[in-house]
Amino acid sequence: MSLFARVSLQPDELSQASFVSRLAAVNGCQTAAQFCKELGLNVTSIRHGHADALSALAAYSGADVATLARNALTLIGPRAYSLRGCDAHQRMLRTDKFGVCPACVRSDVFSGPNSDRFSAVYLRVPWHFRAIRCCHVHHLRLIELSTRSIRSEKREFAAIAWDAAIDLVDNDTEDKHQAPDLFEQYVLNRLDGSLTGSWLDDMQLSAVVRLCEVLGATELFGTNSSLRGLTDEQTAKSALAGFDILGEGPMGLTRMLERRLAANSRPKATIGIITLLGGSIGEVLRHRDNRKTDITMFREELKKFANSHLARTVINFNLQLTPQRRQSIAEVVAHSGASSNAIRRSLVQLNILDEVDASKSGKEICVDIGLMRAAVKKATTPFAAGRVMALLGLTRDELDTVAAKGLLGDALRGERLDRRFSAHAVHHVLDILEAIPVSTIPEFGSFRIKPTAKEIGSSFAEIVRLLMDKSVASARRDGTVNGLPSIYVSPSEIRSLLFGSRSPGVSIRQTRKVLGTTAEVVKGLIATGYLKAPPNEGSKSRVKIQIPQDSLNEFKEEMISLHALSKIRHRPMKKVASELLGQGIVPAITHDECGATFYRRSEVC
Repeated sequence: MSLFARVSLQPDELSQASFVSRLAAVNGCQTAAQFCKELGLNVTSIRHGHADALSALAAYSGADVATLARNALTLIGPRAYSLRGCDAHQRMLRTDKFGVCPACVRSDVFSGPNSDRFSAVYLRVPWHFRAIRCCHVHHLRLIELSTRSIRSEKREFAAIAWDAAIDLVDNDTEDKHQAPDLFEQYVLNRLDGSLTGSWLDDMQLSAVVRLCEVLGATELFGTNSSLRGLTDEQTAKSALAGFDILGEGPMGLTRMLERRLAANSRPKATIGIITLLGGSIGEVLRHRDNRKTDITMFREELKKFANSHLARTVINFNLQLTPQRRQSIAEVVAHSGASSNAIRRSLVQLNILDEVDASKSGKEICVDIGLMRAAVKKATTPFAAGRVMALLGLTRDELDTVAAKGLLGDALRGERLDRRFSAHAVHHVLDILEAIPVSTIPEFGSFRIKPTAKEIGSSFAEIVRLLMDKSVASARRDGTVNGLPSIYVSPSEIRSLLFGSRSPGVSIRQTRKVLGTTAEVVKGLIATGYLKAPPNEGSKSRVKIQIPQDSLNEFKEEMISLHALSKIRHRPMKKVASELLGQGIVPAITHDECGATFYRRSEVC
């Protein structure tokens, strides 16, 4: 597909949510998924920020691949992303809204092309973060636009922002002035790659944001407060309060702990870190939310304070938390119901393992129990039809035929366009395909499954079934291609397995094409003995009928159907039959016998 129109990628534009959405809109596609499908790109790979997918998109769009990759959210773990060298947990992002600056939107519109000036409106990288509540250029409060329409349909950035741009340009609105606070400015500096020299610079951005929010919430709303119960406004105030504490350095944290310790009326021997900071800090210390986060420096400061101010028995109970337990794949397979290879694939897809680590044995691969649970969930969750097609390299029609043969287990939903397939069945197919020997150069006379099925007159699904039965000794796999399109087989072996060694004949489907009739007529000719079809001993196919080539050639040389004769004479079949009857020529095979009328060629030709 060649693009009808292009848009310019801006230096501070978010790649997936903004650039891809704008590019899809100017090319007449309602969604980025539809646009990527038209280009032959994997939309999931684009959304996850895979380098090869972004490079392909840059080639189509003419965008700078380095800028596209720099401004793209890259999946690095469960609900965890990397952007501009900063780790960002999903909770830090605006996933249900888009924030835009009214002044920036107007500036984009007026600087855009006259033909479609609204296509120039784009989403800045900082606007996608919940911590950023105002524009650092115009010092205006961001307008938040819901991604849901009135009918609860989820819309993409291009449609939402362009509608808002029309309102902002045509209608006079009172913009709310608001300058970035210190916390917002710090987040902006980190996203721009600017370091302030603070001790917080040594922590990942996701850790800094989380710590500021938790400490600030306990400072403003008490140690029993929970971030889940706070509004967006309260969360923003908490983050600023927490940054005021941590921004002073380790001494700011120490002073806060000393102040709370002095204000606490409980006996000193019973007070621990959790008592002073609240239960929410325990979630941060246990790394339960973002396992890519490193808060070692923060932990060390807490330990220093505990050693100098708190009882040692309380330190062990409240601060030295039990480390995350690790599990091996071998342990999980025994009780999860998922295969070892299925869990390996899930760990790789979640970016927890790379291909090299995944090649180790099940006992050697050990990860945190939380990550292993995420992998097991992914490995056992039913597969949507689209994902099965992508993994196995199937078209929609091929998926239907393979599923109809029961090779993908029972469909968990009946609707054709919204089916779910058993994860165990799909992974079983992948396991068998991966076990087939790899050969970069296919053997002479071997073909892919689809051409082989066409040559021998079989079906795609029948050959797949033989592969699942591990009956095809000649099967080889192209290591550069995924799924069933990577498999090469020998047509002669497949013919022998399907139809038996004693009947190297022609299928009913091929016979009907040769005779120019229907399958029902061919079966009628076989039933009446006009076509020979010996039993297929040793056949592994459900299609038992095969017509020897000699029998078919003999019948074709001797007989011609009324339908074919009418085409030769360019006259309706009834008139041809009446003329022949007037000449005293009667059918050799009547319609009542097999469903069609045949004459002897020697009498009519």
